[in-house]
Amino acid sequence: NESLCNWWERGADKPKDAFRRALLAPQVFPDTILAVDAWTRYHQSENDGTENEDVDGSHVSALVVVVFKTKNNNIRTWSCTKSA
Repeated sequence: NESLCNWWERGADKPKDAFRRALLAPQVFPDTILAVDAWTRYHQSENDGTENEDVDGSHVSALVVVVFKTKNNNIRTWSCTKSA
Protein backbone atom coordinates (compact mmCIF):
# COMPACT_ATOMS: atom_id res chain seq x y z
CA ASN A 1 0.00 0.00 0.00
CA GLU A 2 1.12 3.51 -0.81
CA SER A 3 1.59 5.84 2.15
CA LEU A 4 -0.18 9.19 2.29
CA CYS A 5 3.19 10.95 2.06
CA ASN A 6 4.17 8.94 -1.06
CA TRP A 7 0.80 9.72 -2.66
CA TRP A 8 1.31 13.42 -1.98
CA GLU A 9 4.86 13.45 -3.37
CA ARG A 10 3.82 11.54 -6.50
CA GLY A 11 1.44 14.28 -7.63
CA ALA A 12 2.77 17.44 -6.01
CA ASP A 13 4.84 18.51 -9.01
CA LYS A 14 2.21 17.76 -11.66
CA PRO A 15 0.29 20.90 -12.67
CA LYS A 16 -2.99 18.99 -12.81
CA ASP A 17 -2.63 17.69 -9.22
CA ALA A 18 -0.47 20.36 -7.54
CA PHE A 19 -3.29 22.64 -6.39
CA ARG A 20 -5.19 19.82 -4.69
CA ARG A 21 -1.99 18.44 -3.14
CA ALA A 22 -1.11 21.90 -1.79
CA LEU A 23 -4.49 22.24 -0.08
CA LEU A 24 -4.10 18.78 1.48
CA ALA A 25 -0.54 19.40 2.72
CA PRO A 26 -1.60 20.34 6.29
CA GLN A 27 -3.28 16.93 6.67
CA VAL A 28 -0.31 15.07 5.16
CA PHE A 29 2.38 17.00 7.06
CA PRO A 30 0.62 18.28 10.22
CA ASP A 31 3.84 18.88 12.16
CA THR A 32 5.33 21.10 9.45
CA ILE A 33 2.60 22.64 7.25
CA LEU A 34 0.25 24.62 9.47
CA ALA A 35 -2.06 26.09 6.82
CA VAL A 36 -2.50 26.52 3.08
CA ASP A 37 -4.90 28.97 1.49
CA ALA A 38 -5.49 29.83 -2.14
CA TRP A 39 -7.49 32.46 -3.95
CA THR A 40 -8.29 32.99 -7.61
CA ARG A 41 -9.53 36.07 -9.38
CA TYR A 42 -10.87 36.46 -12.90
CA HIS A 43 -10.48 39.89 -14.42
CA GLN A 44 -10.89 41.68 -17.71
CA SER A 45 -8.06 43.46 -19.48
CA GLU A 46 -7.53 45.19 -22.76
CA ASN A 47 -6.34 42.96 -25.55
CA ASP A 48 -2.57 43.22 -25.55
CA GLY A 49 -2.07 40.26 -27.88
CA THR A 50 -0.50 37.98 -25.28
CA GLU A 51 -0.98 34.26 -25.54
CA ASN A 52 -2.29 34.14 -21.96
CA GLU A 53 -5.35 36.10 -22.88
CA ASP A 54 -8.58 34.21 -23.37
CA VAL A 55 -10.81 34.86 -26.37
CA ASP A 56 -13.10 37.15 -24.36
CA GLY A 57 -10.19 39.15 -22.93
CA SER A 58 -10.29 37.63 -19.46
CA HIS A 59 -7.31 36.70 -17.32
CA VAL A 60 -7.04 34.68 -14.14
CA SER A 61 -4.70 35.29 -11.21
CA ALA A 62 -3.98 32.94 -8.32
CA LEU A 63 -2.41 33.47 -4.91
CA VAL A 64 -1.22 30.60 -2.72
CA VAL A 65 -0.08 31.17 0.87
CA VAL A 66 1.60 28.50 2.98
CA VAL A 67 2.24 28.81 6.73
CA PHE A 68 4.88 26.36 7.93
CA LYS A 69 7.14 25.55 10.84
CA THR A 70 10.93 25.40 10.38
CA LYS A 71 13.25 22.85 11.98
CA ASN A 72 13.85 25.42 14.75
CA ASN A 73 10.08 25.69 15.33
CA ASN A 74 9.93 29.19 13.88
CA ILE A 75 6.71 29.93 12.00
CA ARG A 76 7.17 31.28 8.48
CA THR A 77 4.88 32.27 5.62
CA TRP A 78 5.54 31.64 1.94
CA SER A 79 3.39 32.97 -0.89
CA CYS A 80 3.31 32.74 -4.65
CA THR A 81 1.25 34.51 -7.30
CA LYS A 82 0.66 33.53 -10.89
CA SER A 83 -1.34 35.20 -13.65
CA ALA A 84 -2.39 33.67 -16.91
